[in-house]
Amino acid sequence: MRKSTPVEERRAVSLHVGKRLRDKRRRRRLKADKLDVMIGECPGTIDKLESGARDIAPGQLIRLGRELGVEAAYFFQRIPEDFFSGGKIPVPRKEMVKETEKFIEAYYAVADSDLRKEVYHMVKLLCDPGADPRMVRSYDPGPARRRDR
Repeated sequence: MRKSTPVEERRAVSLHVGKRLRDKRRRRRLKADKLDVMIGECPGTIDKLESGARDIAPGQLIRLGRELGVEAAYFFQRIPEDFFSGGKIPVPRKEMVKETEKFIEAYYAVADSDLRKEVYHMVKLLCDPGADPRMVRSYDPGPARRRDR
């Protein structure tokens, strides 16, 4: 992985904060246009912030946190420890961001919370470089369950 530039770092931070904003907004079951109104912004602002097309100002972070019931620091949580150390950071490509959005939507569309947890653990296992992928293929969920609950 190559060393990132300041512009790429800024974009990566904007994408990270935007992702955290989108996740929290969706968990609260708020539409982006409604949140625009709640924080006193122009229509389309939340969409731009979530996609990383626009940087989030400190005042916006405070208002968003207040409306979503979190501290402003929430949006920066889970940033890798070496993110700001001048080291190499992952810079997501545009197509990856769209793919991630689709995956998150599909994940939350699974109504069965136990099944969602199983999917989460399977994906987490696949992301671990030391994991044995055969463990995923050999996963046995036990007796068949109804998935339309």
